Amino acid sequence: MGPDPRVYGELKRSGLIVGEKGRGVFVRDMAVPLMLGLEQHMEQNTADGMIDLVFNMPSNIADTDFLRSGLKRLAKTGDLDAMLRYQPHGGRTHERKIIAKYLKPSLGMIKPKNLLVTSGGQHGLAITIFGLFNRGDIVATDSLTYAGFKSIAALHGINLVTINYLDNYTNASINFDMLEDNCRKNKLRAIYLMPNLHNPIGIVMDEATRHKITHIARRYNLLIIEDNAYGFLEANPPPSFISLIPDHTIHVDSFSKNIATGLRLGYLIAPNKYIDRLLHCH
Repeated sequence: MGPDPRVYGELKRSGLIVGEKGRGVFVRDMAVPLMLGLEQHMEQNTADGMIDLVFNMPSNIADTDFLRSGLKRLAKTGDLDAMLRYQPHGGRTHERKIIAKYLKPSLGMIKPKNLLVTSGGQHGLAITIFGLFNRGDIVATDSLTYAGFKSIAALHGINLVTINYLDNYTNASINFDMLEDNCRKNKLRAIYLMPNLHNPIGIVMDEATRHKITHIARRYNLLIIEDNAYGFLEANPPPSFISLIPDHTIHVDSFSKNIATGLRLGYLIAPNKYIDRLLHCH
């Protein structure tokens, strides 16, 4: 028998705990103002002149009007009946076509059959790991990398190895000898990268490095997991891995950072040979 919900209610009213749907309930740090983080309120935040950096998300005040306008158009012309039913794994064909068209200026021609709609970028990373890897597989990452990917890897029993060094935590350089050594000796399965606006360092991988990684991926049949969550912030990025080596790349992205975190809408792009396995874990 679980705790009485009334206890949680009283603790929350007393300001002793905070909670977020999907994440759980946490004991509140009394040194942090209640308005910040999970319990932030925009009007209080503005009045105090404080900027909350706990979460990063779009903050355009016009977004609400855009959403309202879009929902009105959907209500008039959309297939509302279908939206009340279970959706095909990977999204409906016309939705995949819309996203592929949207991506054409940045990624080139993407076939809709190679694009799967996901419930955000984290979901895309999860089905990649659970669909394509086995417990004990080895995946390379940066010395500092996205904590969400580390959590998914740990949940599935994936071993992570680092293949670069950091220069005062402001720049990261791939150690190509270390990468190749892991490919030869440890049968490295994949490398997880955030080449555009790396999280948390914020750097953009130069084109020469991308080509070197591409060469190694072809030589050792290495899979590249390209996380492009912040790529939209870079006006003129070097070519993406999905453009350079599409047969060895899983490209994961979402609309959480550039449109709205609450939509939970993302996508991944994968070669034909992986689509069925990814759909099975979708």
